[in-house]
Amino acid sequence: MARRRVAQSLAVSAAVGCAACSLLVGVDGLSGGPDIVDPSPPDARADVTSDVRESTVDSGNHVDADSGLDARLGADAPLDSTAEADAAPPKIAFVSVSLAAPLMNVSKLDLNTPAGVVDGDVILVGLFTDLAATAVTTPAGFTKLDDVPSGTDTHGWYYLRTVGTAEPTKTTFSFNSTPFASAIAVAYRNVRAVNPIDVASYGSSPDNPLTSTAVTTTVANTMLVVIDLADDSVSANWFAPTGMTLRGKTGITAAFDAPFVSPGTTGAQLATNDQNVGAVTSLIALAPK
Repeated sequence: MARRRVAQSLAVSAAVGCAACSLLVGVDGLSGGPDIVDPSPPDARADVTSDVRESTVDSGNHVDADSGLDARLGADAPLDSTAEADAAPPKIAFVSVSLAAPLMNVSKLDLNTPAGVVDGDVILVGLFTDLAATAVTTPAGFTKLDDVPSGTDTHGWYYLRTVGTAEPTKTTFSFNSTPFASAIAVAYRNVRAVNPIDVASYGSSPDNPLTSTAVTTTVANTMLVVIDLADDSVSANWFAPTGMTLRGKTGITAAFDAPFVSPGTTGAQLATNDQNVGAVTSLIALAPK
């Protein structure tokens, strides 16, 4: 009887030991890693097994160990390798316009900075004087693009400025005489920082239609800007070239624009005013970032 009890005891111990071994093999299987012999005593193994089992439960829901690892590595949200490549660059956008109304017999003219500009925006200015011999001092921070005398009583001036972090509220243009003067400024965003102008033309036109000479753009998605400066047409109403938008006018000055998608020739741009007077004309193609 005693021998039978000893044999049963040994059988139970063997069964318990085999069950523990099976449990440990199952834990290794959860990790997906290689089989490793655990040198820790049986009690410690039981504690580890319990910890691993508890770590696979979150609010009563079973969490697969492999998927948990994928989540930590970000594998459940794969990167779209084409997302950035497919993202189109921002297009040039009109920001705002600023006007300096016509003034007679002035030695200087103040032009407010267009509202809402931020660092990196580009401002184009068209300035009119009624004395062709007038000279203008280029304000600090501006680049003179061109100046076009027309006859004896019209002179057009074109400037560019890239907006900085500390932009003045206005700019003063000083003259060496006392002409009749007016100006217009138009601001744009997402313009190329280096060489913001792709191509441009400047000239004059004697009467309607006021013709801006065609240019040939070299890059896609330019913004075409026409700034016309008319001959003493204080009360003129202006009409945009086909497909363009009138952005502002002072009677003497007017600015229009339109996006131009594909590189190539723009064709001449024809604006009109109801005074049928001549004007200094321009066609400026801004390049995108």
